[in-house]
Amino acid sequence: METALSLAGCAPAAERPLAGPTASETLVTIAILTHNASAYLDRTIPAILSWIRPCHEVIVFDNGSTDGTVEQLRQWDRLRVVVNSTNSGYAHGKNALVALARGEYVLLLDDDILVSNDEVVSECLAFFALRPAVAFVSVPLINEGQARTPHYGLYFTQIKRDRSLRELQRRSCFRAGGFVGGLTFFRRRIFQRLGGFDTVYPCEDYDLCARTHLQGWQIYTITSAHALHLGASRRADIDRWIGWHRYYLCSFLRNIVKNYTPSGVLLWMPLASVWIFWITWRKFWQTGHPGVLYAYAASAGYFVRDVRQSLRERSLIQAARLTRHDEFRRIRYSIREDDRGVNSD
Repeated sequence: METALSLAGCAPAAERPLAGPTASETLVTIAILTHNASAYLDRTIPAILSWIRPCHEVIVFDNGSTDGTVEQLRQWDRLRVVVNSTNSGYAHGKNALVALARGEYVLLLDDDILVSNDEVVSECLAFFALRPAVAFVSVPLINEGQARTPHYGLYFTQIKRDRSLRELQRRSCFRAGGFVGGLTFFRRRIFQRLGGFDTVYPCEDYDLCARTHLQGWQIYTITSAHALHLGASRRADIDRWIGWHRYYLCSFLRNIVKNYTPSGVLLWMPLASVWIFWITWRKFWQTGHPGVLYAYAASAGYFVRDVRQSLRERSLIQAARLTRHDEFRRIRYSIREDDRGVNSD
């Protein structure tokens, strides 16, 4: 379903609080990727529809759901629903959403993220108005029923610990190596210029984030707004864990081959392989499920199969990089009040 989009009702210039883009003047696309999300939609969609304005469009791209998700979505005539008959993968689905978007900015959401008010959009727009070098902004995602969260940004060389929202809010913003995959806000033209998500494997957040830094852009998390993650229990499903980790090792190694300096490749290829194997072995020890070990072995095989393609893409990315160092590897979360987030080493 697609409704006509009008900019009528946007605030006149005299009422705008900032010189840059604001929630009342800028066309923003709220883009949601769904797959078998019927358990969450009765909470997530009405919440979004309660605060959208004429300057917003809401697009839902369903990626081959089989649980009645599409039929459920059609009850809301303010949505633009696009149905994919098969599951084309996470990266394909999100790229398709951005290609459909008409907004200058895009709020890209997973199907289990509850955004209860317009603070996420308005605060992100205000942040972009002050920082033209920023490409992606995220806010903390709080797991429903849990006091602490791991969803406050990606870090390439730092083991994160879960943190409370109160702890994160000691700083108004901080640099991140990567955005929060379930909720990220960005300028559409920059996303398109970067080429979007790599679609060789389903999970490629790290790769897009690394390419963002190599082109001189920055990624931030702001804490003046947050959202609720309803589907944290999905990660407890062992079959889902195996399905995701079947592409975890190959995705991360491909990211290293494509984006790291030669010295970074030599250092981090073995370290990443050992680290992901340790995660895999710990999961196997906890569950005893042989599919856990198979996922690691299969992922290693995928990487070897596709390594030539990865090397070809590396030559293009390295030729176009604008930074000498792998800046994304230097960014670490710190509780310090400054927002540099980059160690001096």
